[in-house]
Amino acid sequence: MAQKYERNQEASVYIGNLDERVTDEMIWELMVQAGPVVSIHLPKDRVTQRSQGYGFCEFQSSTDADYAVKIMNLVKLFGKPLRINKASVDRRMQQDVGAKLFIGNLDPSVDEKMLLDTFGVFGQMAQVPRVARDGISGNSRGFAFAAFTTFEAADMAVDALDGQYLGGKMVSVGYAFKKDAKGERHGSAAERVTKVDHVLLKRSGDCERRGTLHLTATHMIFTATGGRELWLGYPLIHSALLERPPRLPSRRSTDELMSAEELVAWAQRGSMRIRCHHFVFLTLRFRDVRELYDVYASVKRAACVGNIARLYAFDYARSQADAEDFGWSVYDAQRELARMGVGCSDGSRGRFWRVTMANHAYALCATYPAVLAVPARISDTTLTYAAAYRSKRRLPVLSYLHKNGASMTRSSQPMVGLKQARSVQDEKIVEAIVATTEENGVPRRFNSDRSNVIIDARPTTNAVVNRAVGAGSENMDHYRHCRKVYLGIDNIHVMREALARLVDAVAADSERGVVERIRASRTDWLRHIASILVGARTIVESIGAGSHVLVHCSDGWDRTAQLTSLAQLCLDPFYRTMRGFAVLVEKEWAAFGHQGHPDKFRVSRAPQPNSSDAADTNEDENSSSHSEPEPGSDFSLGAAMFSRFASRALRGVQSRISSAIQAASDNLDDDDADGIDPFCLYPELQPGFDPRTDSAQTPGGGGGGFRLGRPKHDHETSPVFQQFLDCVFQLSVQCPTMFEFNELFLLDLFYHAHAAQFGSFLCNCARERDDIRDKTRSVWSWMLADERRHRYANDLFLKDPAKPHDSVIVPDPAFLQYWSRMFSGHDPTLSLSDPSGRESDIARAVSEAISSSVAESSSSAAAAAAAAAISSVAVPSRSASSSSISFENVWA
Repeated sequence: MAQKYERNQEASVYIGNLDERVTDEMIWELMVQAGPVVSIHLPKDRVTQRSQGYGFCEFQSSTDADYAVKIMNLVKLFGKPLRINKASVDRRMQQDVGAKLFIGNLDPSVDEKMLLDTFGVFGQMAQVPRVARDGISGNSRGFAFAAFTTFEAADMAVDALDGQYLGGKMVSVGYAFKKDAKGERHGSAAERVTKVDHVLLKRSGDCERRGTLHLTATHMIFTATGGRELWLGYPLIHSALLERPPRLPSRRSTDELMSAEELVAWAQRGSMRIRCHHFVFLTLRFRDVRELYDVYASVKRAACVGNIARLYAFDYARSQADAEDFGWSVYDAQRELARMGVGCSDGSRGRFWRVTMANHAYALCATYPAVLAVPARISDTTLTYAAAYRSKRRLPVLSYLHKNGASMTRSSQPMVGLKQARSVQDEKIVEAIVATTEENGVPRRFNSDRSNVIIDARPTTNAVVNRAVGAGSENMDHYRHCRKVYLGIDNIHVMREALARLVDAVAADSERGVVERIRASRTDWLRHIASILVGARTIVESIGAGSHVLVHCSDGWDRTAQLTSLAQLCLDPFYRTMRGFAVLVEKEWAAFGHQGHPDKFRVSRAPQPNSSDAADTNEDENSSSHSEPEPGSDFSLGAAMFSRFASRALRGVQSRISSAIQAASDNLDDDDADGIDPFCLYPELQPGFDPRTDSAQTPGGGGGGFRLGRPKHDHETSPVFQQFLDCVFQLSVQCPTMFEFNELFLLDLFYHAHAAQFGSFLCNCARERDDIRDKTRSVWSWMLADERRHRYANDLFLKDPAKPHDSVIVPDPAFLQYWSRMFSGHDPTLSLSDPSGRESDIARAVSEAISSSVAESSSSAAAAAAAAAISSVAVPSRSASSSSISFENVWA
C-alpha cells in the first residue's frame, strides 16, 4: 500500500461518510468507473479492524481524480451518500484547523499510517496525520501534526497518548501553535465556545433584547426570546471594541464576596461593540465576563482570517454544487468588445481597433485582463515597451468605444519622475488612439486641434508630489492633439476619513433614530460624490463632442474605475439594464482590477512573546516572517516635519501635500503591505479568571469602564466602490425612468461586496480570480436569477425612449441627496417590503407627475417631471422601524 508521502496527492481523492461494512474491493469497483485506480487505502480500527469511515483512492492522473469528484460525490453506498473531495489542497487554501495537535519526539520509523491507526481510534480526523519530513532525503524530522473534527476527540487523544511510547520512544502530544499568532496554542476556551445563553443584544435604533448567541464557522446567530433571529456573517464585521467592566475593589474577606446577582450586573457593564461594513451597529452584553472575553476572541479569530479560503464563499459554493452558476459567464471580453464594434471591417471606426492576446498569461500587466483592445496600428512589441513606462505596467488600453468613434481609454500614471522621463512607445499609443477617428487611421501632421483630453483624476498637488517617487503626470509637449485636465478628486485616505466622519455621525444619531443633516453635511461625503460626478460629466461631454479621453489616477484602479464606469453608464443605455450593469462592474472593476477587497479579510501578525516551543513546533507551519516597515515611512516623517514648520496661513495647502505624500508612499510597497487587524487588541485572555477572587489583577479604570486596544487602521481599504454605487444612486434619482434596476439592486450589491458569500469581490484582479472561479460562485448568479427580477425591477423604467440622443445622461452635481437607506443598515435578509414606505411614496409622486403620454414624448421631459416629483417627496431619516431585528437566513 502506498504511503501518504509516496502517494500522488494530485491524483488522489478523499472518500468520507463510509459505512463500516465497506471494503477495499467495493471502493475499487466503484472508483474504477472514473478511471484506472492505482491504490485504495481504508484506515482500519486497530481492535475491530472495521473501517474508520473514510479512505483514499489514488488514480493514474489528476484528470481521473477530478472526474471522480464530479460523478461519484454523493453516490450512495449502503444507503449513505459518499463525500468525495480532492485529497490535496493548495497550502494557501488550507484552513487552520482548531483541534490540531502537535506530536513531538517521534521515532524515525513512525509514519503516517501508524499515526492514523493510533490517533484514529479517538474520533474522526479532519485530515490525515502529517509527518514533517526533510525536503531532500524524505526522512522524518521527529515531529508530526494531527487534526480532529472535534475538540472532544482531540482532548481524549492528548490525555491518552501524551507521554506514551510509540515506535520505541516516548512522544509528547499537545495542541499545536496557531499559524497566525505565534505563542498561542489551539484548543483555547475562546475557540471552543459555540453557544452562549442569556446574552443581551442591542441594535442601533432598536431596544435591547435577550437571547442565545450561536457562533458557527461562518456566522454569528442571535436567537431572541420569541424565536426571531439575527444572522451576521463574519466578513461583514468592520471592527469590534471590547469594553471591560470597571475594576472591582480588592476584597480580602470571603464575607465580602459579591453575590451572583451583583456579579452578573457587574459583568454586564462590559460589552462588545460591533460595527459592520453595511452600517449595522451591535452591542453585546454577557452575564459572565469570561464569556465576553471568549466570544470576542472567537469572533476575532473567525473574522480576521489569514487566507481567503477560510471565507464563507468557499463553503457556500460547496453547498450549492448542483445549482446553476451562470454568473461567471455574464461578462465575456471579446463579446463585449464586438458589441462596441471593435475590429469590425464594415467601414466603421471600429476597424481601427484590434483585440490583442499579448496579456493572455498576464506577462504584459499582472493586474489587467487577458483580453485587451488597442489601436490596430500598434504592435504587441510596442505594447511591451510602453507598459514599462506606466505604474504597475498599466498601459493605455480601450475601455469603451462610442458609436461616434470617440474612445475612452484607461491607464495608470506615467513614470515621469524628477528627470521628466518620456516614452516614445507610450506617446505612439496615445497618438494612435487619437488617430482612430481620422481618415484611414493616420494622424494629422500638425497640432491644430487639442480637443482630445487626458484626464488626471488627482489634485494637481498629488500629481506633482508623485514625481518625488518616480511617477507624476504627462508632459503635454510630447502628446500632440491633446490637452490635460486635473479633476481634483482626493485619494483613498481622504475618502476613508470622510466615511469615518459620516459613520461617527450615523452612530451618534442612531440612538434616537434620526440623522442630523447638519452633521452629515460636515463630513464632506456629498462633496466628494459631487467631485466624482463632475469628472464623469467632463468625460461624457468630451466623448459626446467626438473627442478621445484617456483616464488615469495614480495606479489606475480606484478613481479611474469610478470615472470610466460612470461615464459609460451615462453614455450607453445597455449598462443601465440589470445585465448590462453586471457587465460594467465585471469589466471595469473586476477584470481591470480594484485593489482593497481581500485586504479587509487579512490580519497582521501582532508581536508575541518569544517561545522556543513555538519555534520548534511551528517550524513547518509558520515559514513566513513578520513584515518589515514600509519603505514609505520616511515620507510620512517628512510630512510630519513639514507640518512642524508650516505657518497657519499654509495649513490648508500643507494638509493636501501631506495627504499626497502619504498616498505616494503607500503606492511604493502596497503589494507586500500586510493588512491591519480590524479588531482592537487587548491583553491576554484568562479563561480561569474569577473576578470575585482575582479582581485586584483585573486591568481597568473607574466606573466608566476600560476600553481595550487601539482603533483600526485600514491601510489600503477605502469606500471607492461604495462611492461608485452612491453616484449611480444619484443618477437614478436624477433620471428615474432611465434605469431598469431600482435602489434595492444597488443596496444588495453593496451588501454582497462585503459579505464574502460569493467570489466576485474576493480578489484584486482577473489573474487572482482565475484561481477561485471553480471554487466559488458569482454574485450575478444570485442577483440576476429570474426569481429576483421582480425584487430589483424599476417600475418607472422606459425601455424605448422616443429620441435616442436623449438616452445620454449628463450628471448634475448640484442635485444630490443623502442616501439614507445606504447608511441605515440595509440587509437583504430583511423582509422584502420597504418599512419606511419611501419607494411607494416616490412611485406615487412620479406616477402623478408623468402622464400616460410620457412614453411617447421625449424622455428628457419625463426625467425632468420625475425629478421634480421626487424633489417634493420628503426623504425619511433613519428610523427605528427600519432597524427591526426581524431576520431570516437568506442562505438557508
